[in-house]
Amino acid sequence: MLNFALFALITSITPGPNNSMLMASGLRFGIRRTLPHLLGINLGFGFMFLCVGSILPLLPKGTIEVLEYVAMALLIYIAIKIATASTDFHDEKADERPWGFFQAAAFQWINPRD
Repeated sequence: MLNFALFALITSITPGPNNSMLMASGLRFGIRRTLPHLLGINLGFGFMFLCVGSILPLLPKGTIEVLEYVAMALLIYIAIKIATASTDFHDEKADERPWGFFQAAAFQWINPRD
């Protein structure tokens, strides 16, 4: 449990997508309207940690190594997509409201580090 608490502390104070989005949302919409986003991040991360932590020990021996290669391939793919992405983007229909609880909780499955 100490390891988890230390990990949670370190990831909560280092910059990352969640911290950046919370800062931007807090500045743009205020603290009160950003609270569902904050709670969604915290509970979504805990739920993901519980689910993944419960499943990983049950996987066959070589599965983790395969997952490592899949993760490397995914990171390379994402890097190529970012490097070749157009910088000309303006969305007229962008939401003018902060993320809600469920959006933030679901984001943890996309970005488990933060």
